[in-house]
Amino acid sequence: MFRFTPLIKSMFPLDLHAHARFDELKMIIADKPTDYTEKQVYDIVKDCILNEFSFYIDYLEDRIVFHLYNDSPAYADDLKQVKEKILDPEFMSMVASEIYEEFYQMDFAPLDLPKGFDDKEITAWARRFLINEITPSAVKVINIEKMQKSMSFNVPQAVRNAAKRGLELRRENKRGGLSNEQASKFGIGSGVQRAVNLSEGKVSLKTLKRMKSFFARHRVYKEKGYHKDQTSASYISWLLWGGDAGDAWATRTLEQIEKKENQNEN
Repeated sequence: MFRFTPLIKSMFPLDLHAHARFDELKMIIADKPTDYTEKQVYDIVKDCILNEFSFYIDYLEDRIVFHLYNDSPAYADDLKQVKEKILDPEFMSMVASEIYEEFYQMDFAPLDLPKGFDDKEITAWARRFLINEITPSAVKVINIEKMQKSMSFNVPQAVRNAAKRGLELRRENKRGGLSNEQASKFGIGSGVQRAVNLSEGKVSLKTLKRMKSFFARHRVYKEKGYHKDQTSASYISWLLWGGDAGDAWATRTLEQIEKKENQNEN
């Protein structure tokens, strides 16, 4: 069975063998959060994958064989792609985002972290999390990527204008939104990259979903009046993601897609 030797490990972008045992997960447990940030969920996902990597590869290989022999070649192929991509930081970030968005809707109740710091208890929890949460979310990301290759959306002019204005204000005020490099450190989407995508005129379904998620999380700052200061980081970030026009467009378009999917199912 395939194993990552120390030599092969050293060639990967993430330093597996230098990673402390569940260090970030234990820090989150110690904080006892009642709510979670995208960064915390990303750290949990990363810690589970890195600390239980050999277990997870064994699990994926076992499931691939099982589904191949039980007439589910398509799902077996999805799992193969998960196995190939799971150490890619960008893919890991997308998986974490899927988990975050799902748990956010349920006030993070399904997360149910261990209460203590016993390594056996945390290991058992991490393995369950890999199987029950990370795997289905990773497969979902794989299928979204497949679907998005054949789907793109023309960005309305009002949304493009808002994104361009956001980039201008960010250059002038040097705040608002994260660059690609900054965003990758937190495992979240880049406001600057999003504005560039929007201003170019075409975006993917994944981008629309990320826009909807962004606006849902950040609408509270608008409601509290932070946008009255049009040089504030909050207002500039809002524009980078398409502003009010982008909020309305993403919501409307996704609702239309969902309605169409429901009609097809019926």
